[in-house]
Amino acid sequence: MQTDYNEFAGKVLTACQLALGEVDLPDVATMYAGTLFVECDARTAAKIKTALIEGLECGVRVCKCGHEYAFDFVQ
Repeated sequence: MQTDYNEFAGKVLTACQLALGEVDLPDVATMYAGTLFVECDARTAAKIKTALIEGLECGVRVCKCGHEYAFDFVQ
């Protein structure tokens, strides 16, 4: 299971990096307990959601969580 989680987390962070462009990913994004947390604005969160849906081919729920956005993955 650990390998599967790490592989999934890698795909998530790759899709997030594509949406963010030249931003240093470790400074703004992290995976915790299967949820991606990103410090960004609403427009960037929408770009990330689109990239995640296209890259992972699964559903994505987005919630504003304090100063960052949380992305949860659903089937």
